[in-house]
Amino acid sequence: MNRPLLIPACALICGIALGYAWPDHRQWVSGAVAVCFAGWLICFFLRRSVFFIPALVFLCLGYLLIQPWAAPRFAPDHISCFSNKGVYAIVGRIDTLPEINHHRVKFNLSVQFLDKGNTRTRVSGKLRVTLADDGPALMIGDTIRLKGHIRPLQNFNNPGGFDYKRFMAAQRIWASVYARAGTIGILQREDGTGFPRMIREVRREMRIFLSQHAAEKNLGIFKTLLLGERGDLSSDSRRAFERAGIAHLFAISGLHIGIIGMVVFFLVGRVLSFIPYLLWRGWTKRGAVVMALMAVWGYGLLAGMSPSTQRAVCMITLFFLSVCIGRAQDLLNTIAAAAIVILLIDPPTLIAVSFQLSFAATGATILCLHAVKRVIASAGLSLWAVMQRKLLMLFFVSIAANLGTLPLVMMYFQQVSMIGVVSNLVFVPLIGFVVLPLALFAVCMLLMSQVVAAWLLWPADQLVSALLVILEKMAAWPFAAVMTIVPSPLEVCGYYVTIGLLISVFLRQNGRMAEAHRRLDILRVGIAACALILLADIGYWCYQRFWRNDLRVTVLDVGQGTANLLELPSGRVLLIDGGGFADNDVFDVGKNIIAPLLLRKKIRTVEDIVLSHPDSDHLNGLLYIAENFRVKRLMSNNESVDTKAYDHLKRIIAEKQILATDFRTSPRIEKMDEVLIKYLYPPADYMGTRSRAAWRTTNNNSLVVQVRLGAHAFLFPGDIERAAEGELVNNAGDTLKSDVLIAPHHGSRSSGTEAFLKKVQPRVVVFSAASRTWRPLPHPEALVRYRAVCERLYGTATCGAVCFSTNGRRLRVWTTKKL
Repeated sequence: MNRPLLIPACALICGIALGYAWPDHRQWVSGAVAVCFAGWLICFFLRRSVFFIPALVFLCLGYLLIQPWAAPRFAPDHISCFSNKGVYAIVGRIDTLPEINHHRVKFNLSVQFLDKGNTRTRVSGKLRVTLADDGPALMIGDTIRLKGHIRPLQNFNNPGGFDYKRFMAAQRIWASVYARAGTIGILQREDGTGFPRMIREVRREMRIFLSQHAAEKNLGIFKTLLLGERGDLSSDSRRAFERAGIAHLFAISGLHIGIIGMVVFFLVGRVLSFIPYLLWRGWTKRGAVVMALMAVWGYGLLAGMSPSTQRAVCMITLFFLSVCIGRAQDLLNTIAAAAIVILLIDPPTLIAVSFQLSFAATGATILCLHAVKRVIASAGLSLWAVMQRKLLMLFFVSIAANLGTLPLVMMYFQQVSMIGVVSNLVFVPLIGFVVLPLALFAVCMLLMSQVVAAWLLWPADQLVSALLVILEKMAAWPFAAVMTIVPSPLEVCGYYVTIGLLISVFLRQNGRMAEAHRRLDILRVGIAACALILLADIGYWCYQRFWRNDLRVTVLDVGQGTANLLELPSGRVLLIDGGGFADNDVFDVGKNIIAPLLLRKKIRTVEDIVLSHPDSDHLNGLLYIAENFRVKRLMSNNESVDTKAYDHLKRIIAEKQILATDFRTSPRIEKMDEVLIKYLYPPADYMGTRSRAAWRTTNNNSLVVQVRLGAHAFLFPGDIERAAEGELVNNAGDTLKSDVLIAPHHGSRSSGTEAFLKKVQPRVVVFSAASRTWRPLPHPEALVRYRAVCERLYGTATCGAVCFSTNGRRLRVWTTKKL
């Protein structure tokens, strides 16, 4: 079947991707559009058909459309122009529903004014607001006043890391403010009028009703399904759904919207078919479509019309409109049309995970059903045969959706459910076709009778409770989900190209025409080429992991903290410290920064974890790694502290049977292939002197590690300060000499003494610290001392991750962030 929209859709997607990769070339691309248009006119007058000209136009169009986000040009009154200019009183209107998570409130604020002293400035743009505690109850539309420093958004700049700035730019946000809830003043409550107010009131009544009649454990699930609010979801429920491979039920997307639309379409169509007047005039289908569209849009509005919901509503609307006008539409063409409409309206949608997963799952399902339709159709006409056909179709749909989204799930979530096919076959129909319609019908009945609504919600609530019990048991199976490596974008594209070629070969196997056989041969050549590329990719990663002869060191950008990844020539991996924030529930450095980097490098085993000392900015990031990766040994100074994180580490060591070395008796020098590792500090008997030396704090007891390959050495001194540096210089002397020094204590004023630096004689110094104005690191006084002995200074706050590679003779240095 002819699919004229597939090529323009692909061209538009490629144009947006190119616009992100090579931004700010508007003039050249605009010229290319003019040339394409002139070429199209010439071909039109010559009556020639040139298919590639529309593709080039859509390619250029995609590039130009994304430029306001990829390379923005701000007006002088834009809020981002006031970043890092002191404290402002900010007046604005709340644009998004405030999200409460671990006593932090986050929302987007459309800024109206900035006040400083007696000066008021009208500004434009949006801010991402984070409040340190719960504060007053805030709602969308409230006009508020708060005080804080406006700061540009920052990324953790690590190889292949998550681009938070791009993610927020897609929401037209380029700056943020952090404030205390006590500084918030509500200037005006947005009561609103008309339809928006009615929707807010209905949503409020739904929250109250669900809180009163749904079981406490089920409340978060009902709020997610009906309102799109995930704040009440427990961490246990989230984890169970993720491990079972049905976490997509938490996002109101094409699945939910499609189910509601199809249920209403078939039920209404069935009812209308009993009305002869409508049946004779052929209006039953159109009436069912109208009611289905009303249900789809009503559900979307009640669910908050999040971006993923908007995309789903758009796609389902296009599908039903094609049904309404009586045209037999090819589903792939309909999907392409939906993609074009969505991307023309909101180009940054392309980078949204929900957009990619939705279209990948839908496209894979359609192709799979098209490929197996003969198998499904041959099941016969009896009742048992019809049931077999339906079950077979559900089975194929589940497999197709899982295969279609597999590389994207690996890329974004680093976890694949091994029971996803089975759990989707069980839970998606029950939740989608039973729980969701019942719950939605129940809340709709609130307009008539709360008692009737409660009766309707009760069976849905009981079913959710039963399903949760089964789900938690399934998710607890050790093999329920596995952590995976992260494929590169090239590998993801190769996967989809290969799958597409295989399906094309399967569909053309029965072709009898010579042209069909020639195309089949071309497809087979393409599959062979993909196989060769796959072998080359496997060879490349085997070389990167096991066959190279260099030592690679990556000083990660983890904000205020230290984390260092060492890849030895033999493939052995060491992690010296893991960074971390004070509260892992707010942001887990191990889960969100270190683990994705390891998995992108195809690393699942970390042979050695070295903990310099148990402060949170060195320890907390290691917890996720120790719990979820294969870790063989933990090396530390054995100093214990009474903290929640340290107790958690001890539990992980016991459960995972990780070898925890005894610092007092463990060897101080180890040789791994050609790499020499020395533990230079503290002394073996330091614990016995702690009571007599007041300066022996956890910082000064840090484990100091030197790693050497050939002529080049790296020194990792933890957080030692002046007193510990003096003792280290006396004990180690000239053996401290190293080419690369990770600045002790993040470059604080109390470390990096002249005597210490004189012995180390570093050629390169790296400061692993966050960018802060109230307590700058590295400290200006310490920076003077470092510059006196070394000219090559790097900071993770400005350079991102700092990477080194040496074969023992030459030393290469590069940074993730281009300066």
